[in-house]
Amino acid sequence: VDNDLVEEEDLLAAKFRTRFRLPYDNFKELVEECKKSPFFRRWHGTDAAKKPSSPIELLVLGALRYLGRGWTFDDLEESNKLFDY
Repeated sequence: VDNDLVEEEDLLAAKFRTRFRLPYDNFKELVEECKKSPFFRRWHGTDAAKKPSSPIELLVLGALRYLGRGWTFDDLEESNKLFDY
């Protein structure tokens, strides 16, 4: 059976794994663990100026790039726009 949707999903999954060194399903599990952790409480709301926190997903993706690819924090800020949120 030739299914373009399945092929596209496989390509996207492979691309995600290549870029972040982790399968997408494991990434989703990691994000859920971070959301439950008391260490990430500050990313559940707003800061003192009522500015919303960056999504935990972006922080996890940044950490994976930092660990898996040796990016600098400046690279992460530029690619994810973490501080423009």
